[in-house]
Amino acid sequence: GAVDCGAHVGAWSRELARRFERVSAVELNPATARCLRRNLEGMVNSQVFNVALGAAAGNVGVAGRKGSIGSEVDSAAHGVAMWPLDFVCADMPHVDYVKIHANGYELEVLKGATKTLALHRPVLTVVLKPALARHDATPEGVVGFLEARGYRMVGGQKPYRVFVPA
Repeated sequence: GAVDCGAHVGAWSRELARRFERVSAVELNPATARCLRRNLEGMVNSQVFNVALGAAAGNVGVAGRKGSIGSEVDSAAHGVAMWPLDFVCADMPHVDYVKIHANGYELEVLKGATKTLALHRPVLTVVLKPALARHDATPEGVVGFLEARGYRMVGGQKPYRVFVPA
């Protein structure tokens, strides 16, 4: 199975649904999640989660810097549920691939995926952009976090970086 974290309207999710047995698409913006659901209609192997992803369960705000495409976690904005990625993956028999594009919150998403990373060892595509700094993270910090868990970066096209189990 595959997980699309920061699925937006589903461009990646639709392609993943063609290639994988099961796809979980996660989008924090409620309006965008409604559009995502419509775009995945008829793809019976897909499931949409309208939650934010982070290191722990709770509630967080959602703000949009550039409309729906720039939605991100913001403590001063209207709240939505936050789950660790491990919650989303808990009932998946296998997780082969995870894409994470969380507008600077990528490291926090990874912190909430430690069980999934250890158990399933999926291939990862992680966006590494300067937006990480808004959440006290750096691209080097993300790489270090993954290396400490037995992953290595094998390439990708900026800002998308691909990591595989070492």
